[in-house]
Amino acid sequence: MSRCVFFPRSSSLQLQAYCDATWASDSSDRRSLSAYCVFLGGSLIAWKTKNQTAVSRSSTEAELRAMALVTAEVTRLRWLFADFGVSVCTPTPLLTDSTSAISIARDPVKHELTKHIDVDAYYTRAQV
Repeated sequence: MSRCVFFPRSSSLQLQAYCDATWASDSSDRRSLSAYCVFLGGSLIAWKTKNQTAVSRSSTEAELRAMALVTAEVTRLRWLFADFGVSVCTPTPLLTDSTSAISIARDPVKHELTKHIDVDAYYTRAQV
């Protein structure tokens, strides 16, 4: 039995990513949950839901960790496509519902209140 992903010939080679997090959702250890999905054109090609390894001290931190997780997946997918000789030339939109996490990811200025999540912010910013 073979498995395959249907990809219409008319579909674009545009990657698009979505992510979200639920802050402190596990009542036993208060770890947050990260979730993402990645589309190539109109086809879903990657998805994941995972408990975060660290306890986030804010919903913004949890959302930023989810953004870093999907950013790593998009980076891996772009390398994979390059290995296959498939050119994905356009930037990959990353959509999330957290305006505060977006602001931190965009802003290279370090803020005292976000120092503890600087690594995830820096990683996401560097990939963008």
